[in-house]
Amino acid sequence: MPTQREVYFSIDVVNYAMVSDEKEVVLVQGDSLTLPHDSVPYLYTWPGLLQRDLDEFHVVNVGQSEKTTADFSGRLNVHQKRELEYYEPQIVVVQVGIVDCAPRYFRKWEKQLLDLIPVHTVSDGLFFLAKHLRSRSERRSYVDRPTFRANLESYCHRAEKSGVDRIVLVKILQPGTTYSEKNPRIEESISSYNAIIEDVADQFSNAETLRPLADDPTAEKAVIEENTLSDGYHLNRKGHRRLFERLPFV
Repeated sequence: MPTQREVYFSIDVVNYAMVSDEKEVVLVQGDSLTLPHDSVPYLYTWPGLLQRDLDEFHVVNVGQSEKTTADFSGRLNVHQKRELEYYEPQIVVVQVGIVDCAPRYFRKWEKQLLDLIPVHTVSDGLFFLAKHLRSRSERRSYVDRPTFRANLESYCHRAEKSGVDRIVLVKILQPGTTYSEKNPRIEESISSYNAIIEDVADQFSNAETLRPLADDPTAEKAVIEENTLSDGYHLNRKGHRRLFERLPFV
């Protein structure tokens, strides 16, 4: 007897196979901001609302927690084609960047080494020491600014070559109070990486940018608390609905 997960997977494959030429495929490329949370079931996320409320689209969400631009850019192989080409989308919505840009205590390879230590008390102790010997720094961001730019450009070039009609690059969300207190330098990093997103979009005739909750940073900052979860960053149901309604093709 198939598991529930297998049933859902089978249904998704059948639905995708049955998409007619008249039904546009929307590919959602993102991090955890495109995924459900404890108080936000998938059908209440903006990709879920897109699929549920608008019958003219078939939505394929390849979002993944902690995804960065490095995860869908690079040598074109089977894995990379599963991030774009194999779905033959007409519209691509990209919502990544916060994992790339966040100032950190550890570089990615340092964090990976810590995760390999089998004794949690040792790894926890090293993390505790690092927090007191270091400050969060953009120098230890998982994806630096030049690489972030190159990754986005590469993905947009691939989308253009694949015949994608519309690329929507969602800018990185302004941080709420909780997140800003946890990572005091995050707002500066978000601003610099968002400028890169804007520059990359300007290079492609089929690309545009979108702020998640408002038209400018100040207005977005004013509504961030009511539209995010307690972590001050992930969208709550209201925030997902707001972003869904702001999508330029909705």
